[in-house]
Amino acid sequence: MPISKSNADSPAARLRPPASRHAEGAVPAAARWFGHALAVGMLAALVFGQTACGYDDTAPDIAAEASSDGNEDSNTPAETSDDDAAIEDNNPDATEGESDGDDAGDIGPTDDDSSDDDTSDDDTSDDDAADDDTGEEEPTPVPVFDDPALMVEQQPGRVWACEYTCGCDGDYYAAMDQLTDPTQPGFDVVDWRDNVRDDTFVLPGFESALEFSSRIENLLSFSVDEALTEPTHVAVVEETTLDGGIKERVLLISNARLGEFRARVLIPAAPGPWPVMLAIPGHGVDTDEQFLFEQNGARYARDGYLIGALSLRVMCGDETEGQLSSALIAGGSSLAEVQMEEALQLYRYLRTMDGADFERVGLIAHSGGSAPAMLLSWAAPDLFDAVLVDNYTTFGEFTLNGDPLNETVPKFYAYHDCVYSMDKALVPTHLVPYGDFDKESAAEFFDRQLRS
Repeated sequence: MPISKSNADSPAARLRPPASRHAEGAVPAAARWFGHALAVGMLAALVFGQTACGYDDTAPDIAAEASSDGNEDSNTPAETSDDDAAIEDNNPDATEGESDGDDAGDIGPTDDDSSDDDTSDDDTSDDDAADDDTGEEEPTPVPVFDDPALMVEQQPGRVWACEYTCGCDGDYYAAMDQLTDPTQPGFDVVDWRDNVRDDTFVLPGFESALEFSSRIENLLSFSVDEALTEPTHVAVVEETTLDGGIKERVLLISNARLGEFRARVLIPAAPGPWPVMLAIPGHGVDTDEQFLFEQNGARYARDGYLIGALSLRVMCGDETEGQLSSALIAGGSSLAEVQMEEALQLYRYLRTMDGADFERVGLIAHSGGSAPAMLLSWAAPDLFDAVLVDNYTTFGEFTLNGDPLNETVPKFYAYHDCVYSMDKALVPTHLVPYGDFDKESAAEFFDRQLRS
């Protein structure tokens, strides 16, 4: 059972940034919610009616604009992306329409000018000193975060045992008993795909965003709070300086549940403090390098963001991913949930770095990484200040061969409309067209949220 976020005396509560950055108080705990997605949806329809996710609508529904018929025909094939070429998109129009989600939750610049206009009249200082004053203030140092359960060691030259990320599933199977949760609903994914998915009623509403956040967290196969305090080892195996003075740092992160995985951090050339960016890439091989360099996620480091990206294992849209996903789903979990845990371990490392400003944290995701990112934004909204994704998922996606993916999460299928109701999210969240996570519109969104 996840630890209640309202327990301010818990170790995890002390480790988290203040929840009040997004809402009054912390997210209350809700009763664990079980059962088949179909039964849940039907019950919700009777109780709540056909409301637009049950919120007080004060802005247009971004997800609805981006996917006008996102839950009407989940079997309609769509265009596939470069790194998800074999993946079936059950919401063909969802990422095609660009919407302006910046109005929902964007924080405009504030007027911090509290200077006394009369001070210039009272100035008796040396004129030369005044002439030398450029008006630029030195960056204010930020405290270094102490994570006693995170051990960081310098191990230059150490090599990751995973030679080909598409096939690195051994650690997952070795820890399958820990990664699955028999108290959560499990599914025979083939039966669900063929006989249940298309008849599942998509939940239209609930009382509040806070309750929905708690419900999502309670359906996870792991505890967010425990993931933030679990003993974890980080080996810094390589550090190089790139063009422009950016430092690249390669990490091997490991713990008892997740085994070992790689991550890559880019440190800006300019002195900190820096806003922080946590990146969850899409399908591919060596996804940390792919996201940062092939897909230009490194632009954020050039713009002065401290950014870290995961090298996701078993993310190639093939039979290996399908078999692992099937095993996790049968046990009440999913590959997306495991990737959420991995993202939280990289988050822990980033917040311990000198110069990291964890009052300004962004979560960014591409393609298949959008599924764990959106769930994480609801399950742990107090960890982030801005979220941007470029893919709409129903949590019912399969490959063209019928294999499940990291985006296949049957227990969340009935909630996908509400998960993507971005104008109602607890964290300012934006959906950009597919592949535009590194474009100007995305960078401007983060600048408004994290630098204004």
